[in-house]
Amino acid sequence: MCSSSHRVEDQLLEDDRMEDIETISDSDTYWEQKIPNDYEETLKLSKVSLKWKTKEELYSILCKGFLLDNGYQWFSVDKNGEKCQMLSARAAVIADNNSNWESSNESRFGEVLVITCSYKFQIQRRIEPQEVSPETTYAAFLVYKLPQDQSTFEAPIHVYDENAKYSRESFIYLVSPPVTPVIGPKFDENTDNPLNRYKGNAIPQQRTDGWMEVKVWDFQTTTESVPMHLFFKHPGEKNLSGLMIQGIELRPI
Repeated sequence: MCSSSHRVEDQLLEDDRMEDIETISDSDTYWEQKIPNDYEETLKLSKVSLKWKTKEELYSILCKGFLLDNGYQWFSVDKNGEKCQMLSARAAVIADNNSNWESSNESRFGEVLVITCSYKFQIQRRIEPQEVSPETTYAAFLVYKLPQDQSTFEAPIHVYDENAKYSRESFIYLVSPPVTPVIGPKFDENTDNPLNRYKGNAIPQQRTDGWMEVKVWDFQTTTESVPMHLFFKHPGEKNLSGLMIQGIELRPI
């Protein structure tokens, strides 16, 4: 009787262990679906050693993000496991003829680009396939801060995409525009005024990290690199002095 009882208990314990293993296995399978297939290659580029025991812990690490490319890029994944990239101003090759690089404790990259005396700047970089998720539509967000005097930035900024198959032009706001009721167009309305072509233009948003962001571009990923060559210009050619740029963030939309 005792021997039979022990065998039954042993079998129950074994069944419990198998159930636990299957639960862990099922859990790992679930989290694996939320992790990029090439995550190992990405982790090799991290500036720090990352450790985990389960796929859930790995997913949590990827969601929090970490620095790559000698500290010039910040990699993370969204809730669906799609890749996100934050390119520093240096990695995004943001430049104009009058700007300074300044150290900043507020930037995860430790530095920012500050425009000192110019009414325009540009971004010129190629987005490589391994930096983004395949067959996914992405938006690019300019991450920035404004000086205390924001009067110069109230006008919409002209954005021109040089590499678009059909040249794309848009206007973005770095300061939220005043909300006014739209009754209807007037016969004498100047339709060439950028303010009158506002439809669909990007509005800035406050980020949780204290910075501002505004959508400046979108693209579809392919198996080839995607050129990002954007020109930003104040329509009145007024000085954008004091504009502090941390970088460009690429997120799936």
